Amino acid sequence: MTFTAADGSRLYGAFSGIGIPGAGGSVSFEGSYTITHGDGRFVGATGGGAYSGSAVGNLEFGGVLNNP
Repeated sequence: MTFTAADGSRLYGAFSGIGIPGAGGSVSFEGSYTITHGDGRFVGATGGGAYSGSAVGNLEFGGVLNNP
């Protein structure tokens, strides 16, 4: 994952977790994240923590899957 600040500085890391579908298009989610490094004003940044939440609506994923 990459977070980009208004000045263009970036934090890089990874996250893992689960999402549990509920009634009426809702989903609850929880997991953990790790910040591995940064650039710009975030040079030398590391850290991590937990996240959780819920949402209602449509969820869309985009990307590419390579399966050799």
